Amino acid sequence: LVYNEISAGFAMTVLNRDELFGFGRNVKLHVGIAPKLLMGVNYARLNLDSSLQISEASSQQNASITHDFRYSIDVSGDLSDQLAEFNDVRTRQNSTDIGDYLEPSVEDFTSFKGSSVGFDIGATLEMDIDHLSAFDLGIFRGEKKLRLGVSVTDIGSVTINDRTRTFYAEDNFVWQGVTYDSEMIDREFDGDEGKYFESVIQDSIGNDIYGNLITSEQSEFSKPLPAMLNVGTHLLLGKFSVMVDVGTGYNTSGTNSGRMHLALGTEYRLLNRIPLRVGYRTGGHSSATYHAGTGLEFRNFEFSAGIAASPNSETYGSGLGAAWSGLVIHF
Repeated sequence: LVYNEISAGFAMTVLNRDELFGFGRNVKLHVGIAPKLLMGVNYARLNLDSSLQISEASSQQNASITHDFRYSIDVSGDLSDQLAEFNDVRTRQNSTDIGDYLEPSVEDFTSFKGSSVGFDIGATLEMDIDHLSAFDLGIFRGEKKLRLGVSVTDIGSVTINDRTRTFYAEDNFVWQGVTYDSEMIDREFDGDEGKYFESVIQDSIGNDIYGNLITSEQSEFSKPLPAMLNVGTHLLLGKFSVMVDVGTGYNTSGTNSGRMHLALGTEYRLLNRIPLRVGYRTGGHSSATYHAGTGLEFRNFEFSAGIAASPNSETYGSGLGAAWSGLVIHF
């Protein structure tokens, strides 16, 4: 699934109190929403169910392999037209090469094939805790704040409605091996064994069985965004910060997971301009990941970069990634 989005965020303060339960001072509650316009670019999906049954030879029948299969292909755009053309020609000629019809199309990666809307919502409770003098030593000296946040992100779905088709096939194929017929090889293939076996495989396994597609026109494909519930905290103690985040996915779209994840992070601001960050994340759809980052932050602009490493995972192996935010200008 490929799509672009344009979003804008709006937030306002809905609560402003001098204190809360005698703990925090200058307590504020901010709520916000970020609507987004989703522009679908491309979608393709292959689903395959397959089972094999092997029967040994007996006095009544030869050994055989029975293959039950069901598969479907959801596609849109030029690829959908190409598959439809292939299937039409195959139906009439009963023999054709699919590779002659499938060609990558720039349009399938650049043009918009549908539009929809989505949004993110969230709330943040912020309070000053400067009066807690126990944390007023060394790097903890300075402004102190506690923030608690909750958000639900990526609510909505992406719609693709340009030449959307489903190609479906279901059959039962029984294979009892290849019979070596020397007379047929000489008579029909001029003694060329290679052409004979190629013909046998193409006739029995090729287009006649697995390429027998049924085409179904679809009005659209609609796929949900990877919606997530996120809860986080940020404790600011002078130049030092501690962050704790937990979250879980509402669906399994993309790399989303219904398994809860936990993320821990710390930041130290060197000279009040250079953040030094380290973090750890576990759970969700991947193994444990370690993070580190730094950058430059001024009043009106910032730049940041980070790396992430997953040393080991039984399911997904190891990995190393990097990212940078570019130049962000504040007005």
